[in-house]
Amino acid sequence: MITLEKAKTLVARHANDRVKPEPEVSEKEVELVWFVQTPTSTLGIFRVSNSSEMYYEVTEVVDMVYVTSYKKWERSSYLIDKEPSDGSS
Repeated sequence: MITLEKAKTLVARHANDRVKPEPEVSEKEVELVWFVQTPTSTLGIFRVSNSSEMYYEVTEVVDMVYVTSYKKWERSSYLIDKEPSDGSS
């Protein structure tokens, strides 16, 4: 199974090879957002500390590891009502 440190290494390598940031990304700049391991797979979400717009997903399934990059498009917030306002339940 892939370790957290190996996932960070893959994210740094992927960012430098595909996204090509200036300056290059080091493993120390890769921050963990979310990480979970099951007996058969691993999934992690990471970001790079000097780029708040890019996120990286590391997925391990059986013997393959995939790194996917995402660009943050926008962030919205919504107020959630605690109780229904029309009296229904």
